[in-house]
Amino acid sequence: MTGGTIPFTAVDESADLLERRGEPNLILLELRLAGRLDADRLRAAVGDALRALPMARARRASGGPWRRRSSWEIPGGPDLDPLTVAPAGAVPDTERRRMMDTPVPLSTSPTLRLRLLPSPGTPGPGADASGTGGHAADGGDRLLIAAHHALFDAISCLGFLTSVSHAYNGTQDPVAVPDETRTPESPAAPDAAHAPHAELFPRAVRVARAAAPGDGGYGCVLTEFDADRTAALAAAARRRAATVNDLLITALALTVTRWNAAHRRPSTPVRITMPINARAADRRFDGIRNHSRLTSISSAAGEPAELLASVADQTRRAKRTAAPAGGPAAQVLGSPALPRGLRRTLVGPVRAAARLLADTTMLSNLGRLPDPPAFDGAGNTTGLWLAAPAPMPRGLSVSALTVFGRLHLAVRHRYAVLGAPAAAAFTAAFTEALDELAALPASSHLSAHATEGRSQ
Repeated sequence: MTGGTIPFTAVDESADLLERRGEPNLILLELRLAGRLDADRLRAAVGDALRALPMARARRASGGPWRRRSSWEIPGGPDLDPLTVAPAGAVPDTERRRMMDTPVPLSTSPTLRLRLLPSPGTPGPGADASGTGGHAADGGDRLLIAAHHALFDAISCLGFLTSVSHAYNGTQDPVAVPDETRTPESPAAPDAAHAPHAELFPRAVRVARAAAPGDGGYGCVLTEFDADRTAALAAAARRRAATVNDLLITALALTVTRWNAAHRRPSTPVRITMPINARAADRRFDGIRNHSRLTSISSAAGEPAELLASVADQTRRAKRTAAPAGGPAAQVLGSPALPRGLRRTLVGPVRAAARLLADTTMLSNLGRLPDPPAFDGAGNTTGLWLAAPAPMPRGLSVSALTVFGRLHLAVRHRYAVLGAPAAAAFTAAFTEALDELAALPASSHLSAHATEGRSQ
């Protein structure tokens, strides 16, 4: 499809307007392989995927400040080659940071960038090409994708990568590409009794800072649980009539509370943003658009078991409630009632309000994913991570997904909040809190009704 325009949603508008210099609004996806990718073959596959997915090559159409909505336009082809190749042996941490800190303009197609990190070595002894997910040594290539959050959410990034893998392998995508060239319908108004952000006070705490002076930009700490450790979390969730997502949110709340107490900063209340995938159940992993719906989960001081029960109750209610698209900022900055030029003047006040009212942090969990993208001749996929944006004033986000029975975690942080050693320490404290929750005994109040419909 080419020609015509597709209006921005309120989420698209706010994601565009709130982006500021030095803080690109990008999602990062990282794939680790046991073997090596052929750069030319990969470049051709990226081009094929862009041709097959019209919205993946969308760009913001030009327009004056008095337009009610910005619009996407879909050119016949991309404006540039989005794939670059790092020198052999490039340091992943350095490349990851460069990807997160380099803006991706919405006016240029496509609004994503890919970076291939060739390995200087050979696949480790555990590598094979069977695609069964055996955990190989970290000797293979890595592929990084940074996509602008105005158009892409995490599911979109994963879907695009999957299409690239099919093109690389010379196979067809197993399902038809959904029509994303229509503006998604606005969700129903949320139930006031359970509306996210309905209780704006007391003010949520901020993560206690432990940063080196003058350091800026983004960092990201990646870690993963082996199959046994991941299975222990799932078993604990079942014992407590909860989900793994509930355990992740609870562990993050505990970590922030303990971290702040150790740094002599206010430690409660903690409020955690939880994105909800608004796609229909039969196309949960499909589509190139930002379908984020945001809700907030609150926690105060309490024992781990008590806190987990509260979180599980809140997430159950949140999933039954129509969350506003993109949160309160999108309702203001995405409203078509005012021209874009006037809405831009509201960015400053919205940011000022965010400094007072924004949640402490965010937990984004994609849950259990189908088999991750596989690339012929490159051995097993040995790791897959998502890193959601972490703009100030939060300055910290935790992202999770499970593939091949292993939980993959990314702690993304602004260096203004946590320096590299502090981010590593925070990540260690978070994984320890998860292990603590995994050891909880069964709830004495477990019931069939409480466990009905619970999943990751």
